[in-house]
Amino acid sequence: MNGHSPQRRSKQQAGFTLIEVLVGLIISASIMAGLTALASSVNLGWGNVVRKLSGQETISNGLAIAAGDISRIQRIADRALAQPVFHFRGEPSSITFIISERPASSATGLYWIHFYNRKTSSGTVLVRARAPFNAKPSTVAKVSWADEVILSEGAVSFAFSYKGARNAGEAWLHDWPAGDALPGLVQIQMKDFKTGVEAYPSMVIALKVGAEVACVEIEGPECTMRSTGKLMSETN
Repeated sequence: MNGHSPQRRSKQQAGFTLIEVLVGLIISASIMAGLTALASSVNLGWGNVVRKLSGQETISNGLAIAAGDISRIQRIADRALAQPVFHFRGEPSSITFIISERPASSATGLYWIHFYNRKTSSGTVLVRARAPFNAKPSTVAKVSWADEVILSEGAVSFAFSYKGARNAGEAWLHDWPAGDALPGLVQIQMKDFKTGVEAYPSMVIALKVGAEVACVEIEGPECTMRSTGKLMSETN
């Protein structure tokens, strides 16, 4: 009997070892399944964060271009009219003005610039268009826009508002009513396309140019430095 005992014990030990291995495999499989689910959840969350950051970067880049252009608005007026007006149009969803393109640009000189919202199936895109400036056509409605570039795209719409330079405490205007004066400040708000709620902090841009070309001779009758920035007709 003693001769069979070691063999019996070895079989029992082998059986226990196999069971332990099976249990270990089951536990390992459970752990791996849990880790796989966790990793999938983490990857999904990180993907959402990356998409949000990517959208914010696109918006910030587009706003930087818009702010750079708006800050350099040129004070150029149409004086062929009985009551002269500046070449500027400020509306809630668009803004149109004239700038001098930088020397680094592919084509220097004076250009009409037009920022506007274009609706898409998933949101809104902010578009920048331009056209060479010349005396004819002198009205915004007759400008043939070209060189369109999409600055920002997503579930955000862009709203423009305006304020005079000297009255910082006044309310923001959704339309700029004064044709004989330019705003001192332009605000760009970014609102959720579906809810209309502000999605990001607004940006306020101050115009840098203080006088138009007519003010080369400050004492001249067409210089707005004599009239606190307002255009004067020949009859005034």
